[in-house]
Amino acid sequence: MKKILLVWGLLLISCISVYSQSNRALTGVVRDVKGEAIPGVSIIEKGSRSGAITDQYGNFRINVSTNATLVFSYVGFLKKEILVGNNTTLSVIIEEDTKIFNEVVVTGFGGKQETRKLAYAIQEVKGQDLVRTNNANVVNALQGKVAGVHIDQGTGGPMSSSRIRIRGNASLGGNTQPLFVIDGVLIRPGTSGADSWGAAQDMGNIMKNINSDNIESMTVLKGSGASALYGSEALNGVIVIQTKKGRVQKGLGVTYNHTSSFEKAFRFLDLQNQFGAGTSPTFPKGADGVDEVERVANGWIYSYGPQLQGQMVRDLDGRMVPWVANNPLDFFQTGRFTNHNIAVEGGTENTTFRASYSRLNNSTIMPSGTELKRDNFNIRATQKIGKIFTLDATVDYTDNNLLNPARQGGNFNPVFRFVFNRPRSLDINYWANNYTDPAVGGRRQGVNDPYFISQFFWETFERDEIQNEKVFRTNIDLTANITPWLNLLVRGNVQNQLTKAETKNRGDGPRFSGNDFYQTRTLDDSQYRLQAVLSANRTFGDFQVNVAGGGETNRLLGGRSYRTFTDGGLRLPEIYSLANARTRVEIATSPVPAKRTDAVYLYGDVTYKDFLTFNFSNRMDFSSTLTYADGTGTCSVLNYKQNTKYYLGCI
Repeated sequence: MKKILLVWGLLLISCISVYSQSNRALTGVVRDVKGEAIPGVSIIEKGSRSGAITDQYGNFRINVSTNATLVFSYVGFLKKEILVGNNTTLSVIIEEDTKIFNEVVVTGFGGKQETRKLAYAIQEVKGQDLVRTNNANVVNALQGKVAGVHIDQGTGGPMSSSRIRIRGNASLGGNTQPLFVIDGVLIRPGTSGADSWGAAQDMGNIMKNINSDNIESMTVLKGSGASALYGSEALNGVIVIQTKKGRVQKGLGVTYNHTSSFEKAFRFLDLQNQFGAGTSPTFPKGADGVDEVERVANGWIYSYGPQLQGQMVRDLDGRMVPWVANNPLDFFQTGRFTNHNIAVEGGTENTTFRASYSRLNNSTIMPSGTELKRDNFNIRATQKIGKIFTLDATVDYTDNNLLNPARQGGNFNPVFRFVFNRPRSLDINYWANNYTDPAVGGRRQGVNDPYFISQFFWETFERDEIQNEKVFRTNIDLTANITPWLNLLVRGNVQNQLTKAETKNRGDGPRFSGNDFYQTRTLDDSQYRLQAVLSANRTFGDFQVNVAGGGETNRLLGGRSYRTFTDGGLRLPEIYSLANARTRVEIATSPVPAKRTDAVYLYGDVTYKDFLTFNFSNRMDFSSTLTYADGTGTCSVLNYKQNTKYYLGCI
């Protein structure tokens, strides 16, 4: 027994000895290149959970194993790895990460600039952060991601336009949206939809046709100083979007992304669930002595009646129903968002390309079929031509189908209709499935519609608004690197938008005739932009000079809007064709305004010893809207700004 205990004791001592040799204490200090101690540096042994943090004097203590590698990291400094070896103490020096202070972002005209040299606020959002939001509208995807940017989302569904404001309103005009620039193409989103009272439907603006899967980065330029280069159109700020392009790699890269999300109506207005229809706490009695819903003077529109206790009561249409409160949330359905995106990319030192296809389906909680279906094709390619020229071309095509945006207000919005002049005891589920007249067809009316609710359901389920939008956008950049410090950019882009829409109103009279209607609408709108910019970047002693000058012509070619509709209803019910008009076909047409803007500009910056920067930009616009019909009048507007910025981090 004593021998056994002796053996176990020797083994235990051996284990303790081995452990003490393999896990030993290591001390040290961390300093910067100036020799100053750095507190709060994170120290982790690579491949293990052992770690430590430096104290206020930069000192640390950590238990490490044999041949351990320590990783030192601190915000604003480069990570550093050190092999411990047989050392028992370490003196570590870590260097500042200069890339943080020299961060480069996309600014005016797609050029890149170091953030420390900018004299205005700027913020960049990566494309992957936009994709994660699962939102069909790229504007809504910005919600909560950029300081000083306020977004009011549309309420009509995924196609609805959203209002975006950068640092509040810059004017008293109706449109306070910023200017969007996508690979050099100018996008001017407006705001559509209903006014403060009405049942209009919002088909949205052009921003719903932009695919987040193709965005590399989105840069928000805040304030007039940031947007002066784009002239008066950038009064409300500028958002510059750069799309993805191919990378130099071996072979082809294929990427497939799929995102899905579901939504349900979470909450309705706070309503009482204690009293039902009527103005008296007791039920009136029918001829047979059965409790009935109050009819006198339309007392049923109020909810001050008998308590809701589940008892059986004769409803206004003669049915026996349980006396319970309705749940408006039962009316809504589950909304679905699904997006499939596949991209193929590749490239060599001279050529890169990326091609992608995206299919997006987005339905909503409205059971009326509110839905957005979008197909997007995108191709971007670059090609080096000789030693001087580089060609960068982008083609983007979107086909968007929109159906039945929700009514934003008025009598046909469910939030209003289920509450105003409607009792808590209204059986919403029954009337949602029984609004048609089973005897003669059409909508229940008169005594067959005692709660006057059938018109709401008819407008919701039997009248369709359908719209198709096709947007083609292309941009070509030709860059000439004339010398290492001088280059020329020539840019040309085109955008065309074709919109076709239909309205189909089913007749609500007997045999589904009467008040039926069919309408088609067509809108064609085009624009193009030509631009040339010569830029130079040179250093003269302690001064670094960046100067660029150029000009452009930007033309909104306009187009025409056509509206064709039936007059007097349809001869044959439910046959939606202009040839089926009962009396005649009406045609209305109007021009889409055209505009031409020419501009010249000069901008740049001068930096002294890498800490003092002077920025300037001057732009002169020549606009066709500022002249009279005979061509006379002043047509020019000068936009300029000068700013000086001190950068003390590099003194």
